[in-house]
Amino acid sequence: MAVALLAFGMRVYHLDWQPLWWDEGFSIATTVGDLRARIRIAREDTYQPLSYWPLMVMALSGQDPFHMRFPSALYGTLAVPLLGVLGWRIAGRGPGLLAASLLAVAPLALYHSQEARMYGLAPLVALLAWHSLVSGIQRTPRPVHDLGRLGPFRWQYPATLALAYATHYYMVFLPLVHLGYLLLQAEGRRIRILKPWARCIAISGLVTLPWVSAVAPTLFLESLLQSQEDPWRPVDLTTYLARYMRVTFSGFDATGSGLETAAVIILLGSAAVGLASGWRVVASRGRVLGLLLGAGLVLVAVFLVQFLHPNPDYSRRQAWTLPSILLGLSICLWQLRATWPPLVALAVTPLLVSWAPVWNARFNIVLQPADLSQRQMAGALATMSSPADLLVSEFPWQHGLLASYLPQPRPALALLPAGRSFRPASIRLDYLKEAMQGRRRIWYPAYQALGGTEGQGAHAYLASHAYLAFEAPFGPTRLLLFDTRTNFLKTPITPLASPMGPDIQLLGFSLPPTDAGTPKLSYYSYEIIPLALFWQTRAPLDISYTAFVHLVDAADQPVLFADDEPDRGQRPTTSWSPGEPITDLHSIHLPSTLPTGPYRIYVGLYDSLTGRRLPVDPPHPEGRFLTTVQLGPEPWR
Repeated sequence: MAVALLAFGMRVYHLDWQPLWWDEGFSIATTVGDLRARIRIAREDTYQPLSYWPLMVMALSGQDPFHMRFPSALYGTLAVPLLGVLGWRIAGRGPGLLAASLLAVAPLALYHSQEARMYGLAPLVALLAWHSLVSGIQRTPRPVHDLGRLGPFRWQYPATLALAYATHYYMVFLPLVHLGYLLLQAEGRRIRILKPWARCIAISGLVTLPWVSAVAPTLFLESLLQSQEDPWRPVDLTTYLARYMRVTFSGFDATGSGLETAAVIILLGSAAVGLASGWRVVASRGRVLGLLLGAGLVLVAVFLVQFLHPNPDYSRRQAWTLPSILLGLSICLWQLRATWPPLVALAVTPLLVSWAPVWNARFNIVLQPADLSQRQMAGALATMSSPADLLVSEFPWQHGLLASYLPQPRPALALLPAGRSFRPASIRLDYLKEAMQGRRRIWYPAYQALGGTEGQGAHAYLASHAYLAFEAPFGPTRLLLFDTRTNFLKTPITPLASPMGPDIQLLGFSLPPTDAGTPKLSYYSYEIIPLALFWQTRAPLDISYTAFVHLVDAADQPVLFADDEPDRGQRPTTSWSPGEPITDLHSIHLPSTLPTGPYRIYVGLYDSLTGRRLPVDPPHPEGRFLTTVQLGPEPWR
């Protein structure tokens, strides 16, 4: 009980301190929207769906990181006593307690117990399958035909194998682990149970077949694209084993220090001595070698698979073998007690000492900076958005992260059917059009690390149907706000009839209206002031003029410049017809370095070749004065 409480405490401590990462976002995305949308996202992930259903239930009480990670913490906690009982059934109370204690504090197990993915569930399901296997082996020997076609295993063993297959694809190697264990059992018992064991494997595979058939096309295309686009390549055996040993025994947060390496060497060396000292005990030797042989077979199988499907996460994908490895080592270490009892503590203590810095870094020191930006962006969104807004995501992982970080009430969430679904762009845009109905403000996190989105798909559609009102960088993502209320671009809200030179007249200007209908004059950093200028000429022009917009501070110093040909080069002044009103939109991006305070807006025209300005009325060195805007602090700071 004390070991289980320790395991639970370490798993829930700072459970939501580390930021969510991409794959967790994918899992959380399966809890957003109606059931049909959730199933679609689960199929796009291509991973097995068992871990998603508990998340959907947990989401009923909250989608924040703590709630979404709590099921994994619970799985990791339950695996500890389950391993202890398995060790007690196989080798006695002492080895079981030692194995459970190591699993309770192992960095790799803690890591997987604090992320909303299937890797925390996998060891628990594997242990359930181990218990079913051991129960079958330990049942009272009698003729197999008296026990049914499944022999001593009954229905529990194929059921737990089916659960394992529904947790992760790499758990298809779980029967390989069990085969290694069975091959080292007593010959008579081994012969009696191999045939019913094979029937159980076949039944469990048939149960899983429907889901595999459903995702097979997407899985095939995803693997094909990944092999063509991803930079991952197979690694040699030395690199493979070195990373596996480091991750398995010290976790992902390990530094690879000399202390960690020495601790693992001492542990393995002590286990080898313990195995040698108890070599004459045939039953104990068979159990230890069977446990370790099974994990070794998976290690070889995954090494061969990475030549077909390279991936740097090969250590993670076989982490469900960690409990059986710890149990095999614990049985070996327990043999040392016959020589000198303190030898067990001396073998384990260096490992625990090497784990202490890893625990501290995980829980208190090292945040994952690459994923922290999503949490920061969600904080900004929570401050600036409203439930009437729409938040459009391109990627399921992005959809899930924002759903978890944003508190209720939050904007309506829309995930475009993109990415791994391989749907045509027209379907995605139709979905976007429908989601935008009745929405004035559209938030769009444009993820730049995949080459950017500007001019493509949803970004292009939003830019052509709304004006950009906000743009701020958060790591590899640009958070954009599009406003669909564009009536101010059609007619000047503030008329001027101000002459510029002998022929051109500035009819007026417009700023976005507030809810009260007055021009918006208050802004903050990263907002964009969309200024619409309305021009007209009385005679044809043979000079191409550039329109300029200057933002001038209280000390009469220009601080921002927005110069461009009218209508962003689409309507040069040489194309203007007499009497034709020309709309000219300028975007003034307000950087975070600009001090708060009042700023005046001046505009004008100058010759693109000579730089000569057209005179304004009333005269001013900065141009024609329009209005004063107030710059305030960023609301999310």
